[in-house]
Amino acid sequence: FAALSPQAAQQPQAVAAGPATSAQPSQPPPPRAPPLIVQPPSPPPEAFLSLPPQALQSMPPAPVALSMPVDLGAPQAPPQTAGDGLATPLIVEPKAPPKPTTKKVQEQFEFLGGRTSFAVPPLDVLRASDRVRTEIDKNEFYATAEKLRAKLLDFKIDGQVVEIRPGPVITTYEYRLAPGIKISKVASLADDLAMAMEAQKVRIVAPIPGKNAIGIEVPNREREAVVLKEIAEQDAFQKSSSKLALCLGKDIEGMPYVLDLAKAPHLLIAGTTGSGKSVGMNAMIVSMLLKATPEEVRFIMVDPKQLELAPYDGIPHMLLPVVTDPRKAALALQWAVDEMERRYSLLAKEGVRHVNDYNRLVDAEKKKGPKAKRAGPLTPPKPAEAAPAPAVEAKPPEPAPSPVTPAGKKRKLLIVDVDEPVSDAVLVDSAAAPAVETPAAPVTDLGIGVPAPVEPKEEVRVEGAVEDEGEIRIEEITAEERAALEAAAQADEGAEAPAERQRLPFIVVIIDELADLMMVAAKEIETSIARIAQKARAAGIHLIVATQRPSTDIITGVIKANFPTRISFRLAAKYDSMTILNSVGAEKLLGMGDMLLVPPNASDLVRVHGCYVGDNEISQAVDHLKAQGKPVYDESILVERAESDGGGSFDGENSSGDDLYDKALAFVATQKTISVSLLQRRMGIGYNKSANLIERMEKEGIVAAANGAKPRTVLIGQLGQMSAAPNPM
Repeated sequence: FAALSPQAAQQPQAVAAGPATSAQPSQPPPPRAPPLIVQPPSPPPEAFLSLPPQALQSMPPAPVALSMPVDLGAPQAPPQTAGDGLATPLIVEPKAPPKPTTKKVQEQFEFLGGRTSFAVPPLDVLRASDRVRTEIDKNEFYATAEKLRAKLLDFKIDGQVVEIRPGPVITTYEYRLAPGIKISKVASLADDLAMAMEAQKVRIVAPIPGKNAIGIEVPNREREAVVLKEIAEQDAFQKSSSKLALCLGKDIEGMPYVLDLAKAPHLLIAGTTGSGKSVGMNAMIVSMLLKATPEEVRFIMVDPKQLELAPYDGIPHMLLPVVTDPRKAALALQWAVDEMERRYSLLAKEGVRHVNDYNRLVDAEKKKGPKAKRAGPLTPPKPAEAAPAPAVEAKPPEPAPSPVTPAGKKRKLLIVDVDEPVSDAVLVDSAAAPAVETPAAPVTDLGIGVPAPVEPKEEVRVEGAVEDEGEIRIEEITAEERAALEAAAQADEGAEAPAERQRLPFIVVIIDELADLMMVAAKEIETSIARIAQKARAAGIHLIVATQRPSTDIITGVIKANFPTRISFRLAAKYDSMTILNSVGAEKLLGMGDMLLVPPNASDLVRVHGCYVGDNEISQAVDHLKAQGKPVYDESILVERAESDGGGSFDGENSSGDDLYDKALAFVATQKTISVSLLQRRMGIGYNKSANLIERMEKEGIVAAANGAKPRTVLIGQLGQMSAAPNPM
């Protein structure tokens, strides 16, 4: 400062003083370079030693040398920073899936087809993953996080990446926004971030449930393959007590994800071609085959495409061959509704609330073994000649029991006819005794009953022996009652024993393409699916329904409301994702098994990477099952039933003279051409019933044969102009 003039030395002070002390110029000054702040030289350390303590405290802090103008109001950087001035994000390394604690021994099951045991397919039929787990590259994740932050700053969205969670297919970057920034500004930048990350798709979860951050899911450059065997080996599947456990795949952190269909209790699946929907369904079916026997789980499979579910045709678990005709599919669903009602009647009769409780009762009954058969007709002893007693006591082969027998023995009633020969002695169960409505004689303290006086009519005096209480009771019946009792005894001898209660297996109805069924018989299909989805959980009947086109005319509000668990693979547009998930995001999936799941009893979406099962693995599992027995099909499933509630089918052969056929015939006679859809609309009936009516009219010569898609020609005129009315018989 000594070399400068006094005016030059005072210039920096004038600048520092600011415009408050300077006069307002009449014209704006010319532009000039920003001022240079020069740091004054620091005094030597010895100078501070001579200053008093008060002077040291009043001294201002030393200025900092700045090479360029900065905003002095900018926030200070955190104490622990990286080279960019922000805190280093925490990389949460993916968890290794837990290994099975113990190797599960192959379990043997009873088989209904006459075999002594049934073995489920071993895990050896599945292919193991050949991928070797490698260490993650932290520098690559740091570079991606910095690139992500820089791109968001371009849109004036400040924040920082706080955690990085690598997964098998995607990596989740948890981004914490600066105060005052709305989440909606970030949710619309998925495409811009995908371009900046050079990724195929980027999905934004705003916000992450339970965290103060948003999730940005970026695909990995090298995708990990997830196979079915890797999931089936885990304890989450092996130790599951449910026979309907489904191996879905891995979550975004690499942990196995297993879904219990019994808790779902129905599953609705949507996905475009190539999204992995069919492979995912095969993985679910094979998962159930790895745990359940035909006694525990049975299948009804509907495959209009005739290709996807064909490999399972012929396994012992099938209730009927794979259904490919949409009309037969409607009959199969109607049978499932009837079976549901039958099972609920059984549950109500036994006083249980779920099919598992009913099966436990059956198992407990089998463990006790068959009930001890009651003794046959006893050989009565010869009556004593000198004993005028009105009652004759039948002695069993064993020594005579004491008058008072121990509690717990079964009660038996011995009816002996006194007036007839002793050979007419009949042994009946005490449970049948109430049918003989006769008052019992009073019992004395000694356990001996006093006989009632015998009238000189056709009345007969009998005595009953009750073994568990050591008492003998004498009862009186008339001749008519005695004849009825003998007839009942003869009927019991000729009648067969009541059928033994059997276990109720779970029934899983699998529909591969719902759209094709809805185009043929929408009303019948929708009604049956809705009824099963509403009520069949406790009856052990579950649905797995898949479709390629999740539009509102296919997935109606009635169907959607009764499927709380829904899975969406990659879809084409946002509105399709809204239809199936009530949320966007399915259009941002990667395909090849990448799915979004609405879990049961929850609303937050879960992203799962589906497991892969090949055709060779399916063939080996199916061959293992077919080698143990053939399926026992239930032919009653495809029998046409009477229509109810506007749906179902119609048996035209057995209902030839009903009023509906006469009304349909009267309408057809007024037309020159007729079609199934026209008769369906005009009569207000279902498609199956209308088709059966048309086919019956064709057999009777009323309408011509089908000519492609054209309407059929009516071969008769008005009913009054007919030469001969068709014979309704």
